[in-house]
Amino acid sequence: MRAALAILLAAAAARAVPPDARLEISRRAPRIEKIQAEARAAQAELEGAGLRHVQLALGPFGVRLKGARDDAEKRRALRAIWPAILGPLRVEQ
Repeated sequence: MRAALAILLAAAAARAVPPDARLEISRRAPRIEKIQAEARAAQAELEGAGLRHVQLALGPFGVRLKGARDDAEKRRALRAIWPAILGPLRVEQ
């Protein structure tokens, strides 16, 4: 009886999700993989800069650095990860 109920619920859930939503999720997969690759590259840059204890978190509202001891270390970490996330630093003139 429980198995039949579980099958019915799964079938109802599959019908409740429109096909376009499934397509949207599949379109986002490469974007998520790109963000993960950027995060790994940025973490490697932090380790290369001697900031192994600083952790990087990428979120919908930007970059968060955890474990930086002070503001100077945060600035140093941002300078280290900038190329991995946003490309080379450039000054507009």
